[in-house]
This record gives sequence, structure tokens and C-alpha cells, in this order.
Amino acid sequence: QKIAAKAKVLVFRDEVSGKTVLTDSTKVKAGLKERGASVQMAITAEPGPMVAGRPTIRKELIHLHVGDVEQLRDHLGAIRPQRIVHDGDTDFSGCADSVQRCRWHLVYQLKHYLWQDDIPHEDRAIYQGRLKNILFGECVTAPRMLGTFIKDLEVAGCTTSAEHLRNARSETFTYRSDKSFTYATTTPIEREMRGLNRRADV
Repeated sequence: QKIAAKAKVLVFRDEVSGKTVLTDSTKVKAGLKERGASVQMAITAEPGPMVAGRPTIRKELIHLHVGDVEQLRDHLGAIRPQRIVHDGDTDFSGCADSVQRCRWHLVYQLKHYLWQDDIPHEDRAIYQGRLKNILFGECVTAPRMLGTFIKDLEVAGCTTSAEHLRNARSETFTYRSDKSFTYATTTPIEREMRGLNRRADV
């Protein structure tokens, strides 16, 4: 209730020109449902100055509310940022000029789909490791390597995993064609969400 009340009185800046917007949601202990309610958040994030030898990140909150994701989609569609990075749980394709799937989440989520494909626990890390090398190896042939990996998954009977990656393929390497992306993962906003979640749990 306190998050929802605070969000209602916040005045969000609609000026996001030239900035990368990161989105995320998390469940907090609120409402009547057993798993709680969803908090939807969006921020801009840009590399900041070095402080005590460590890089910093300049962040600005541009959206916060408790509820389903449609309000967030509507807001982003209205302010129309140039770039959005998201974890894949929502379709933001009509909300920005360039949309990037979080590369870290693609690797992390693959474990769940491999489980659905009945791949033994001890073998899932092998597939995840191969995908991680493709997405983070910065090889010029990475898009083609991803296509080969998807075909290999299908041959191995991992049709659910293959479909998951195929559906994400158009947003997997957006940051390569649009060099203005400051981040290609949602890591900066994940830190904010962890802090929010800990406080909500307390």
C-alpha cells in the first residue's frame, strides 16, 4: 500500500531522449493473493563517473506502480523512448524504436525450459554455458551461432527451449545494430528491485 501510495504522488519525467530505459517487475508481500502483488518499475541508466576506483551508474526513475504491466506499457508507449531493455516477460515491441532482450535472463531462463524438455539437471548447465558463450563472447558470427544452437536444441528434442530462443531472436542482438545502448542487460534495475523487495518483505 505504501509503495502504491508513493507512486501515485511521484511526478515522473517524460524526457527520455537519447537514454536507455530498463524495465522490471517483482512480487512483493501485498494484496490478497498468496504470491503478493507485482511492482512495475522503469528507470533510465547511464554509466557514471568512477568513484573510489569503481564505476557508478546514473539512474532516474521514470515509472513505478503496483499492478499489472499494462500501465507501464501505456506510459512507455506514450513517452516513446528510443531504447528499452527488458527480461522477456512482456512484449515491449511497440513501445520503443529499439528493443533488447536481457542477455543474462536469456541464459538464466533457459534452465527452466530445459527442465520442461526433461533435460537432466546435471546437463542443463552445459546448454546454458554454450548459450552464454554465444551471447557474451562478442563473436561477429554470434547471430549465426545462435541459429545453429537453436537447431541443435531441436535435434536433441528440446523443442520448448528452441521455441523460447527463437521467439527472442529478433531482440537478442539489437544492441549490436544500435550502438547507443548503454546496457544490454537489466542488471542496474535488478539492484533497485532487490532493495525494494527486501524493504517490502520487512
